[in-house]
Amino acid sequence: MQIVLLILAYLGLRLPWMLTLPGSEAPDEPNHYWVSHFLTTHLRLPTGEEVLAAGLPAQYGSLPQFGYLPHVLTSYFASEANMHMLSRLGSVIAGVPTVVAAYLIGKELFPTSKFKAFALPLLVVLHPQLVFTQSYINTDSTTVSLASISILIVVRAIKCGLSIRAAVLLGFLLGWMALSKHTGLSIVPALGLGVIAATLGRGETLAQAIQKIAAAAVVFGSTCGWWFVRNYHEFSGDILGSKTMYTSWSKFLPVKDGQIIHPWPQLNQLGWWRYIFFDYWGLFGYMNRYLYRPAYIVYFAYLLLAVAGWVGLKMPGQKKDQATEDAGITAQTAGGALDFERLTKY
Repeated sequence: MQIVLLILAYLGLRLPWMLTLPGSEAPDEPNHYWVSHFLTTHLRLPTGEEVLAAGLPAQYGSLPQFGYLPHVLTSYFASEANMHMLSRLGSVIAGVPTVVAAYLIGKELFPTSKFKAFALPLLVVLHPQLVFTQSYINTDSTTVSLASISILIVVRAIKCGLSIRAAVLLGFLLGWMALSKHTGLSIVPALGLGVIAATLGRGETLAQAIQKIAAAAVVFGSTCGWWFVRNYHEFSGDILGSKTMYTSWSKFLPVKDGQIIHPWPQLNQLGWWRYIFFDYWGLFGYMNRYLYRPAYIVYFAYLLLAVAGWVGLKMPGQKKDQATEDAGITAQTAGGALDFERLTKY
């Protein structure tokens, strides 16, 4: 019953955004829509010639396209007039597994506390930035769900052991993630630590651990490797597609003294760090629409309380289950990596 209520709350918060958010306030949505529309109408990947011929609207055409699969499914039978809105519905639906995974992770991490277990998925449902991101066309929604399921697999593996089947599934999910958005793979180091804890940390031999890691790696490579080979040939050696994307995008950016002016602050500027802080919780439009400023202070207090709770868990004399603690650390680290991925969506 709880998971049903969570999903209903998830939909209740995101569907109004989906229906009312202007395209001009959804970051790069026209560019995302070009890819989604092409995939839906042609049922194949765009070629390098087609992407270059389309110009700026197709700037994401050289990047991984399989994060748009939910959008293709929701808009395939739509008329041209309704295709854009139904493509947005793909992002909403793609985000539902994130809620389910968060619910199950909460139960794994806090088996004796219903409040704490429910707080985790509730935070995901109410997270302002996720509400925004999961309401318009992009690949972030799919990527976050793939990452969330991967975290769940590793958390359970730390507590119960990593089977070959789980390792294969993890490799497939990470492969799909690579086919959805490169930066989603920023979660791999955290998951790698979890895999080590789930194998060597549980007393398995090095050979057993390598066997499972190799199984995941082979499936990962088989799932996504072909795409990078294709990109190398389609985009003149641009394996990731990012150089092609940036070349198309940079032509329309302002230039001062021969230098391109990017829409975000420099790393050595205070504005960059303020942007990171705000975007962690909610920064809308083209990085220029803020929440009510005191709300950020409240959200920051959540982070401080979480850190204090973790420190308390590590204090001597506190009763704790080592597997649960390790799983919690892995989930927190992976969550941080996932936030890094989300911060790079622009």
